[in-house]
Amino acid sequence: MSVRHEHCLKGIAPRPLASYLSGLGVLRIVVEQTDTAARGCWRNDRFVLSTSLNSDELTDFLLNQYAPSPLVAPWNGGSGFAPGDNKAGFEVLRNTDAERFAVYRSAIAVAVAARRRLGLTVDKGEDKAAGKVGAAKDKLLRLSRATLPDEALPFIDAAVAIAGERLVFPPLLGTGGNDGRLDFTNNFMQRLTELFDGRSGKAMPRTRGLLAAMLHGSAAAGLATGKAVGQFAPGAAGGANQTSGFDGKSLLNPWMFVLMLEGALLFPGGVSRRMGDVRGPSAAASPFTVASAGGATTATLNESAGGDSRGELWLPVWSQPATLAETRAVFAEGRARVGGRSARDGVDFARAVATLGTDRGIEAFERTGLHLRNGLSYFAVPLGRRLVGTNDGARLIDRIDVWLQGLRRESTSGPASLAQAWRRVEDSIVELCRPVAPQRVRPSDAQALLIALADAEDAYWRSTMRTDVRRLKPLPRLTPEWLRLADDKTAEWRLALSLAATRSVSGGEGGPRSERPLRYHLAPVQPGRWSKGWRTADLRDLVPGRQPVPAMLAVLARKLLHAENAGGTQWPEQATRWARLSDVRRFIVGDLDFERFWVLVRALARVELYGGRAWEPDNPAASGPLPGADFAQVRLCLLDRAGANGVFAQSSSGVRDRQVVGLLAAGRVDDAARAARRRLRALGVAAPALHPVVDTAVGRRMAAALLFGLGPAALRQLALRAGAKHQDRAQANQSSA
Repeated sequence: MSVRHEHCLKGIAPRPLASYLSGLGVLRIVVEQTDTAARGCWRNDRFVLSTSLNSDELTDFLLNQYAPSPLVAPWNGGSGFAPGDNKAGFEVLRNTDAERFAVYRSAIAVAVAARRRLGLTVDKGEDKAAGKVGAAKDKLLRLSRATLPDEALPFIDAAVAIAGERLVFPPLLGTGGNDGRLDFTNNFMQRLTELFDGRSGKAMPRTRGLLAAMLHGSAAAGLATGKAVGQFAPGAAGGANQTSGFDGKSLLNPWMFVLMLEGALLFPGGVSRRMGDVRGPSAAASPFTVASAGGATTATLNESAGGDSRGELWLPVWSQPATLAETRAVFAEGRARVGGRSARDGVDFARAVATLGTDRGIEAFERTGLHLRNGLSYFAVPLGRRLVGTNDGARLIDRIDVWLQGLRRESTSGPASLAQAWRRVEDSIVELCRPVAPQRVRPSDAQALLIALADAEDAYWRSTMRTDVRRLKPLPRLTPEWLRLADDKTAEWRLALSLAATRSVSGGEGGPRSERPLRYHLAPVQPGRWSKGWRTADLRDLVPGRQPVPAMLAVLARKLLHAENAGGTQWPEQATRWARLSDVRRFIVGDLDFERFWVLVRALARVELYGGRAWEPDNPAASGPLPGADFAQVRLCLLDRAGANGVFAQSSSGVRDRQVVGLLAAGRVDDAARAARRRLRALGVAAPALHPVVDTAVGRRMAAALLFGLGPAALRQLALRAGAKHQDRAQANQSSA
């Protein structure tokens, strides 16, 4: 058994894209040309090559035996095959006698013959009328695919996919092996002739030092300046702010360009149907390549219309040594699944990574966006690393996947506000799928997605208010599991949850019973429990604006009106998440982030909160003082009769409630408290007079705070706070007199 050597190639890292591809290139050429049992992996952000070659033998192979893959693109302008192209490397390899370039020389000869067969010129002095490819590009590419040596086919497969009568281009290699006027194959030939003598094939004097710098990260002189690197290494491309002064030249190790294109051959292209529609147009498909979306803030809002992004690459990273065959299998499959389908964009891929939607030992992905940056040039922009692992939040997203796909479709043809809302949903999903630990997410990320979903639903129904057609149903009720992920233990969260869990109940006792959750007042959904559709009537129940206190007062007024119209005799509020009194006091005195509170209310109204038993904090008076006695008296007067310890058992008439609530909502706190005391005396409860309160804003917040659900323990605390004492009926009548 031969001895295996592990080489940690410190000069090859998973980012940028050029470096990642270089690692694959080293593995591919070593396996195909010298050691079929070699393996490769990524450890500590470096590529590790396991091979029977020791360090000297590996260097000797690359310097003296390596035979470059014959990369040719005769269908491209600038590829070296047209009369006006740069032919510095092309002519050297076309006329070389070196053995290591024999296959390359043969491929060039076949490509030249293919061009001439179609009447296209190669050399100066030939028929100028047939100099450009033009309409013959399709024929030339198909002819090249049929006649070139087998060694040249992997590049064609990676650069172009043939879809019937159309040609489509996977984004890794631009538009068929070029990026604008930069042809990758011509530059590949030029870099080879900088490393090796064209006539003998021997390594140039500086090639060994450049190879050491490439593999081991050592310093080396002789890096090429002013040489194009394309989209693969933005940091080496030169341009503004790249060095001292206004502009800097590119700085390129020729080995990096050569090895990265050798590695790119592991990305075979193909054809897919966009959005899963078998009747839709064909689109280029490439391993681990998806449309750009979510988290890439410079990506276009409408990718199908062109824009400034070619998509994203999610480059797999694995730490266990893998053979070239195993690596090919990963890239040949090259997909991730989410919700029972293949991932289509960066959002889907993030979800797949967070739900173990990938396999074959992949531990992480390097996310790279191909975005327009420098004039009309594209750059491979690193967008961060994603670890593969379970994430509860991503699994919850799967349950609303159908609705999300519907929202995506609507956003492409809707107004800009809907497209922007969808973009925020995408960004929030991507962040949620970035766990801080296995099966854990940041509460802020879960809250951000809940808020983005609510905003997107609002943007949709508002954009269709004047139309009769709504193709998208309301957001399905989110499961209570979201509460565990989003709970950040703040007063704003607890109060928002308490308010979102309220619902008004009217009717009953032989008549029709009506239940309206808070969401009914925030969006034109049907009043049914699951909000299956949109309503066109009773739109007056929608509360205006985004200011919490006015909106809560409007909700309260509508609830009392519905209770009165239905002939109800009960306070029309029920809650399954009771509030903590200390939090209610913070709301009343204004010690709260009201903007954050209200966006959380709107988000939590989309969560199913009405099942199971009502929940109350262990200590409703924890973490702070209680509300004032004036609020306590008003809140207690809304109950029907006194029970033990001043707790009241039933609710009161809606008409009388509206009188007290109306005074409080108008800021007349003292008048409301007096009316509340009269009501309490009629119920057999004595309450002491209070000093008047003249702050109108406090009074309005007190009225709004009546919406918060309070449990039995909190009501007992309020009874003590109000100074309420139970009286018998005779005492109550005497007090009233």
